[in-house]
Amino acid sequence: QGMNSGTYYYVVVARDAVGNLGPSSNQASATVTADTAPPGTPAGLTVANAGPGQISLFWGTATDDVGVKDYLVDRCTGLGCTGFAQIGKITGTAFDDLGLTAGTTYRYRVQAEDARGNLGAYSNVASGTTTAVSGGLVAAWGFNTSTGATTADVSGYVNSGTLDGAAWTAQGKFGGALSFNGSTSQVTVADAASLDLTSGMTVEAWVKPSVAPLGWRAVMAKDVDRYYLMAGTSNQNFPGVGGTFGTTNQNVFGTAPLPVGSWTHLAATYDQAMIRLYVNGAQVATGAQTTALSTSTSALTIGADSYGEFFQGVLDEIRIYNRALSVSELRTDMNTPVQGGVVQFSLGRDLATGSVVLSWIDSALSGTYRVRRATGPTPTDFSAATCWVVQGTTFTDPAPQDNGVSYDYLVDARSSCQ
Repeated sequence: QGMNSGTYYYVVVARDAVGNLGPSSNQASATVTADTAPPGTPAGLTVANAGPGQISLFWGTATDDVGVKDYLVDRCTGLGCTGFAQIGKITGTAFDDLGLTAGTTYRYRVQAEDARGNLGAYSNVASGTTTAVSGGLVAAWGFNTSTGATTADVSGYVNSGTLDGAAWTAQGKFGGALSFNGSTSQVTVADAASLDLTSGMTVEAWVKPSVAPLGWRAVMAKDVDRYYLMAGTSNQNFPGVGGTFGTTNQNVFGTAPLPVGSWTHLAATYDQAMIRLYVNGAQVATGAQTTALSTSTSALTIGADSYGEFFQGVLDEIRIYNRALSVSELRTDMNTPVQGGVVQFSLGRDLATGSVVLSWIDSALSGTYRVRRATGPTPTDFSAATCWVVQGTTFTDPAPQDNGVSYDYLVDARSSCQ
């Protein structure tokens, strides 16, 4: 494949197990005409779903005299933008663009490529605007994965964390949690626009120290000193919250050290009027502040900060919001585990083949899914549905469906059809 035009000559020689070569075969020749015809244009590029931090696309199959090898997906940012750059190269006709900024418009185009490397014309341009996460939640880690080197953010903003020495434990406040050794372990979350808080903030965590937090001990920190929640501080080892407001650093401290070996819910809010610190749902300290938080391009760390102020113990159910929650909202969070799963499910039809293209986001990153199809118009259950078990978060129903027939689809995180 992919040969230049010309005549090519071939002989075949046999070689045995020890490397002895036999005589050459007769010579055969073939004249090749290079494939110079570009593929057709992908039809009907469509934004199937625009949610918090992600946009899902699908398009019709392009034609080619030999065969389409890949589709190149280009994107630019902003209403009316023209500076497209390639962000993906895939073989299918659906694409999930993740980790986007909420409330932002993105434009897309798709181009087909054949095995020779010929590029077809660009598709139509499709645009979509990401939505804001309901309630202002920008990061939430329940630590229920139990294995692996990353922990999933179930907020929809895809602020996944990388474990560095932190250990999975089943002894969380709700299900799993992470254990920190107090000297080297932490979780690192890459900087993202969603984590750069300014006019509002809520940070929360269930905290269980295994030793008394002496001095500054970080539950979480957006480095360096943009905002942070502390299990212990230099003020009598009390818990605290702080941040950099404009160019001024300000802290608010609790009134008693955290108990060792017991779970305590720590939370703090900021609303451009007041900083508030809560322990187990009760406000324990405040500090007046009207200046916006300053931002940085540094990472957010859990169980540590840039100063090496490591926490020793177990952390669970960490949430970050870009607004100040009320007391009742904090108490609801305090008694509700962080949960995730298959969300933002969308589907579209491949205009060229009639096949149905599904895509979804799984905030729990399960990896293996059961896809079921039932015939409508209003099936009461999926017990007799056609079923597939798939890897990844896109699926094309392999049988083209007839016009005028209604189908229902259901996706859940399962490794079998039973």
